[in-house]
Amino acid sequence: MTEKVTINNAVSGTINDKDRAAIKNMIADMLADLGSRPSKTEVMNIAEVMDKTEVMDKFLLNWEGTISSAVLFQIVEAVFGISLQQVPVLAAEPELAAAAENTAAPALSLIDPGAAMDKQLAVMSAEAWTSGAELRQAINAVFGVNLDAIAGLGQCRISLHSKGQWIVRNDRDLVLVWTGAGDVDVRVSPTRYFTEHTGLNSLPHELRSKLAGLGYTSETADGAGAESFYYAQPDGQPVPDAFKGQTMGAIIQTLRVGYMDL
Repeated sequence: MTEKVTINNAVSGTINDKDRAAIKNMIADMLADLGSRPSKTEVMNIAEVMDKTEVMDKFLLNWEGTISSAVLFQIVEAVFGISLQQVPVLAAEPELAAAAENTAAPALSLIDPGAAMDKQLAVMSAEAWTSGAELRQAINAVFGVNLDAIAGLGQCRISLHSKGQWIVRNDRDLVLVWTGAGDVDVRVSPTRYFTEHTGLNSLPHELRSKLAGLGYTSETADGAGAESFYYAQPDGQPVPDAFKGQTMGAIIQTLRVGYMDL
């Protein structure tokens, strides 16, 4: 069984190589407890082994001590492959936001992700530090990164590029969802794998209809490339989670009905 692990020197924004290795080794040990003997590469791509939120939850249940942003960021990167240190802050504690107000650049873009996360962690109870659900909710509040939803995309054959990095991506994915800076716009397009295996240069007709119904508009790059569907929030604000859910729901439903066997 996996033993409890304590990392003592993880302060905001810093974690040494020994502690980083301890986190990865602990995740590998948890997978071994389930009968899997993963390589280092497999530890970083555990979607095929078990649910990513389950790995995070099991890790936290075996954690002793304080959870800092540095530790939490390393856990998320090891389990989900997402670097929160590179994600712009979506919402910050008022003190941090005020400190950046008088700068030329957008205020929230200058807030250190680790500092913003540590402020959020500071108001959470010690019990919440071992709750994967509560920590994922806190991450979503600070960065707009919904790890629970992302974990569910692993088997849906949807590639997702958001926050300036690949969130989910596999060679056999059928649809690509791309979100722009600040999540103010979304583009949905077929992958190369989809076009090569269907002969279509556009999304399935039924999906095109569903996206149009949500407010997406059709566009073709340079009048030649594969057709994509584009949506931008009219007020320039981030696209709401509910709208993202509707988009993903439309894609998943369409793929499950007639395309998962490709």
